[in-house]
Amino acid sequence: PPQQPKTLYDFLPEHVITSPFVQVRTLDYSNFPPHVGFTAARTTSAWRAAILSELLTEVEESKLVRVLPTTSEVSDLFRAAALLFWLDPKLGLASDGLEMLEEALESEGFVAAAPCSSIVQNFCEQEKLRNSNNNNKSPITCTVGELTAEATLDYFGMNEQEGILNNFAIKHQPMLGASVIGFDLRLRGGTTRLLIPWINCCLTQSCVSPFGATHLTHGFDESALSLAAYTYGATGRYTLQELGVNSCSVPSAGSRQKRYSDWMSDPFKGL
Repeated sequence: PPQQPKTLYDFLPEHVITSPFVQVRTLDYSNFPPHVGFTAARTTSAWRAAILSELLTEVEESKLVRVLPTTSEVSDLFRAAALLFWLDPKLGLASDGLEMLEEALESEGFVAAAPCSSIVQNFCEQEKLRNSNNNNKSPITCTVGELTAEATLDYFGMNEQEGILNNFAIKHQPMLGASVIGFDLRLRGGTTRLLIPWINCCLTQSCVSPFGATHLTHGFDESALSLAAYTYGATGRYTLQELGVNSCSVPSAGSRQKRYSDWMSDPFKGL
């Protein structure tokens, strides 16, 4: 709602932003294990989950989220506390992108899109294409099982005999991206069985970044998100366009600063 500022996490402390519409925070990496930070030997992107864990704790402590049905009478304040989004800085949203995200989330309870840009997925698909006789030019895709380290699969019980058919199905699902994700915190099962397991894996180095994992063989936080979501039974996988994303690229420092400036002047456009 207009009376509540949006929260923006900035990873570069030298950017000082002031606006009545935006609350800017920096992530205190000292509160998290070393593998979470940008200075880690391998970028795990676990800081996404670290930020959401902070926000989840804050929302829980505020006691704004209750186990109540979703109705038209739910107040703007309640809805604001109930819907938790992550949007990568590299995303460009359509003018109605935030509304599209909210509609999808309130329909599904959890949303994620196909990966915005995935080194591991691109490498896997190129290798499969190179090693196959794909004369019919059919699409080649890689599954969660192919894009995830064995230790991470073990963490989520994917190699156990119990539930072997369900685990087989999960490992053959397409990868979920973490560039745009959303959780409806009113669905308590979704919070405890999807969001928290994902956060716990990302904050555990042996799960999100096991020994021997590389960006050519493992999806790090996206592998963890995919396994947590499919284990929970989530079905809210969309294309980026269906969630209002009209561009997906890594911005330069200059364009990133311009995006901040644009947001300050018109904070309710797009984001």
